[in-house]
Amino acid sequence: MEIILAILALIYTFITILFFRNLRVLSHRGKILNYIYHKNVKEINEGKNDFSYRWRNDAYDDVPYSDMVLKFWQPLDSFFSKKLIDEMKKEQQR
Repeated sequence: MEIILAILALIYTFITILFFRNLRVLSHRGKILNYIYHKNVKEINEGKNDFSYRWRNDAYDDVPYSDMVLKFWQPLDSFFSKKLIDEMKKEQQR
């Protein structure tokens, strides 16, 4: 009986970790997607029609949501390209 309770406690802990990780992933991906949208619109409005902004969309699309949730030991920024994260941090410092 004690083993079953221990296993149930571990399962509950794991599910709780995944729940809160899911909330963090959702928030983080939302911030990145919002940044990509506004940056792309800004470049298009400036007349950059060479599709050079598309690398941001590709960097976002290359990261599966489920990988970000299930690999809870990795920092969220580590999933995206360094170029995208550095650009985003530089914009936030302005």
